[in-house]
Amino acid sequence: MPSNFPEPDDDLEALEEYLLSPDVPDGTMLLSELDGYLTAIAVLPKPISPEEWLPEIWDGEIPPLALRVDTNWVIGAITAHLDAIRCVLAEDPEFLDPVFVDDTDGSLLPEIWAEGFMRGVQLRRRDWTPLFEAEGWRLLAPIGIFAETPDGSPPLILSEKRREEVRANARPLFAACVAGLHGFWNATRRQDGESPRARPITVKIGRNAPCSCGSGKKYKRCCGA
Repeated sequence: MPSNFPEPDDDLEALEEYLLSPDVPDGTMLLSELDGYLTAIAVLPKPISPEEWLPEIWDGEIPPLALRVDTNWVIGAITAHLDAIRCVLAEDPEFLDPVFVDDTDGSLLPEIWAEGFMRGVQLRRRDWTPLFEAEGWRLLAPIGIFAETPDGSPPLILSEKRREEVRANARPLFAACVAGLHGFWNATRRQDGESPRARPITVKIGRNAPCSCGSGKKYKRCCGA
């Protein structure tokens, strides 16, 4: 590892420095987008090899070893962050802490994280079919409203007021959605042989957590009432 890069304990700061450096190709993910993308990889319903998901971080191709950056260290740091996300999901998904960018006024910008997450979904979209057939799209909706489609338009339209309500609760709401997705796929794997189409989604969400429907209300005062 180059001397100007810190030890792996400082992975996130080092990754952010690298992703903002001139050593990366145009189209490389920013840290918030990378965190969202890796979170989607962590909850993918089927195993996926690094050879498939890694190139997407650099918009399609892992860059060659650069003079000032050890690519092997970068890949190791990215993999370590993915492992950390998987560990949180295995232990207690509601403690997931998405990496968001702050706007100039101090408000959160969940769009970049959401873009990364949905890129992870699109990578294996066919594998997500059982979720959509079981109306699991509701778990993706709060994230999806902040991710643009290829033509630049949001896939889900909300009023500005409703959109801002979701934005204000984006961090715990996204964590609750990811927890729900993780729970859905775990339940699916435990029930081999049963049709996902006929299986209802049963997700444990804390009663004081923001409702995953995107209303901005607490779960106990909305869908959990």
